[in-house]
Amino acid sequence: MAAEPGSRGILVPLLLLFLAHSLGAPIWLIVLIAVWYSGLVFAESTGALDRFDATRAMGVILMIRTKRGMRLLDFVSKPKRFWRGFGELSIWLCFFVMFMVVLLLLLSAIAVALSPPDDPLPASDLLLIPGVTSFVPFWWPALALIVAIVIHEYSHGIQARVHGMRLRSFGILQLGPLPMGAFAEPEESESRRKVPGKDPVAHAMWSWCREREVNIRHLAIQYCMAAPVDGIVLPGPANKQQVEDAVEAAEADIPTEIWRDFKAEFGIGL
Repeated sequence: MAAEPGSRGILVPLLLLFLAHSLGAPIWLIVLIAVWYSGLVFAESTGALDRFDATRAMGVILMIRTKRGMRLLDFVSKPKRFWRGFGELSIWLCFFVMFMVVLLLLLSAIAVALSPPDDPLPASDLLLIPGVTSFVPFWWPALALIVAIVIHEYSHGIQARVHGMRLRSFGILQLGPLPMGAFAEPEESESRRKVPGKDPVAHAMWSWCREREVNIRHLAIQYCMAAPVDGIVLPGPANKQQVEDAVEAAEADIPTEIWRDFKAEFGIGL
């Protein structure tokens, strides 16, 4: 017999409670997790989560969304060349840091194998959970995690805007008062347009024109007509409306600063 949907939803919380108990978590923490889960289920069943644009994930994780910070994001992401260079540099920096972390783990494993500690750590100290691990306090790591999450996910938003994608919302993943992660959620229609392995420049051009209320067809037609070649062939109009649209695009008045900014952004212009 197939499992009921409710049984699947309660499986993750039960496994989480069992894991917390196995790692030596205090009984008050287990009770708090159970109360948190019950509150999420009640809020979901009454529609309270929907009213706040929130979602329950993995049983006990609360996904909270917000549109705050979008105007600041647009302002911060304006120097696109800088952020694109910063993104490229960050990729190589991440590779270097990952290599160093792996090297550090290997050297630590070798050191432990050659000189094993006399007193092994208790189970509650293995996962370095704030407030549970004996030498890791709760508030300072939680505060550091919140700051790191905000910077990290806002950087995702900046890179998305720099490459012509709109964002639907920002969000954070909560397990009670403890932040478990965050996300920058792109518009669903935007993410579907991004085809893996394809150059997103054309989409970025379209987004650039839309933000400035410029018809990209006008730019394309006038660029082709002014192209420095002996001759150029344009697709022939199929009907009267297409002829009128082509004439309108060719005669449209495009400000000089639009061409200047377009060339500075994409390297293409008159």
